[in-house]
Parts: sequence; structure tokens; C-alpha cells
Amino acid sequence: SIPPEYQDQVEVQEMKGFGNEPAGPPGDADAGTPDSPEPESAAGQKVPARYEVSYTAHEGSAKRIIIPVKINGSVTARMALDTGAPGTLISFRLARRLGILDENEGALLITAGGIGGSAPALRTIIDEIDINGAVTSFIPATVVQIRSDAFEGLIGLDIMSRYQLKIDPR
Repeated sequence: SIPPEYQDQVEVQEMKGFGNEPAGPPGDADAGTPDSPEPESAAGQKVPARYEVSYTAHEGSAKRIIIPVKINGSVTARMALDTGAPGTLISFRLARRLGILDENEGALLITAGGIGGSAPALRTIIDEIDINGAVTSFIPATVVQIRSDAFEGLIGLDIMSRYQLKIDPR
């Protein structure tokens, strides 16, 4: 459906796990690292990939789990794991570091709501989030005002649901 005068400008890319094929079950290594083969056990069975991520607990009694996350291959940010967040959130400060606010492309002005009420926000796409080797691509994200210096965003269930999580407090 692309007009003929623009067809030479089109780049076709296949995106895995985006409706063109079924996404794997939670914990499936293929969901986070499509190009990494799963290791095999001695019995020849596939073993899901394992990712270990060091974390810090911060913010007084909240003890949020905060992890380092590499975004778009260039910016490392401290992000909180939030099992109550359906999707990924990033701060305006982090969006500036990523250049998202400079491009004026693909950003949709919305109103985001949560426990603290509702506020203006932007909806955008992050190309890649890498959590110590667990890579997720093409992630819809909401840019919001985050009132914490301990972290610059939230990793929500859109990413966490792809993996089986175990938190070791030691």
C-alpha cells in the first residue's frame, strides 16, 4: 500500500514476537535473546538461559529493587523493578539522555495515571533494553516525571513477564 514514488525509501524488517509469530512462554530464553541458542543439558534437553543481575535496595522502607539497565546500546540507567506496572516507564531526564525528546518523532502526548494520580506524559518506543544479557527489543515506554533520585525509570511486566524471576536477598 506504499505509493510507488516512496517504495525505494522503504526498509522491511521482520520483528520477532510482534504478532507475526507466537511469543514464547515466560522464562523462554528465545523471548529475550532471539539469536542466542539455548544450551543443552547432558540428556540433550534445552535449558533456558540464565541471567544474573546484581541489584541494590533503596529508598528507605520501600526497599525497591533497583538494577542497572543498558538502553539502546549506549545509556546505562538505574531502573526499579515494579511488578505493579504493566509497562516500562522512563523519566524525562533519562529521555533527554537518550535523545528521545530531541527527535520529535513518534512521541505521542498522553495522560498517564497511577497511585499518585494522573499527569501529562509521552508515549514512545525504546529500541532495546539490555538487562545483563537479557535483551528485549522494540519496547513501548511512557515518559513521565519520576520524583526519585534513586532510579530513572521502572521495568514493568511487559519485560518481567518474559522471564522467571528469583530474587535472592543475600
